Amino acid sequence: MSYLRIRRLVEAARKIADPRDPLGIRARELLPESTGLSRQGVEWALTRCLETRPTEKELRQLSASVPTAPRAHVILSANVFVAAHRAIALALAASPRVCVRTSRREPQFARLLCQASDGLFEISDNEEASGLRC
Repeated sequence: MSYLRIRRLVEAARKIADPRDPLGIRARELLPESTGLSRQGVEWALTRCLETRPTEKELRQLSASVPTAPRAHVILSANVFVAAHRAIALALAASPRVCVRTSRREPQFARLLCQASDGLFEISDNEEASGLRC
């Protein structure tokens, strides 16, 4: 059920947004360098821009709004690092098999989401484009 996959991703994002969670701490260490933002800019994005509190109704509406597919692929850009969350959520609404290609400039946030969600989706790093790993 795609609704449950999206909810798992949101729960993963909450871990990253939490400055006390080990993944939240790690995000605050990695993201300033990979994004080029200041620590304050990363903190602001994680706590104010990352969508971590959608309603159950919103999650169900998103799930119902996307056509299903056997597999979904996501190619991320580095412009707004938290936008990866929504792009991956849309892919998970479409398919239980999602492969995410990270941005060369900012690969860390997608990797953190993958780790926080216990491998809910696969990562295809640019360094190892042929291999899928989390």
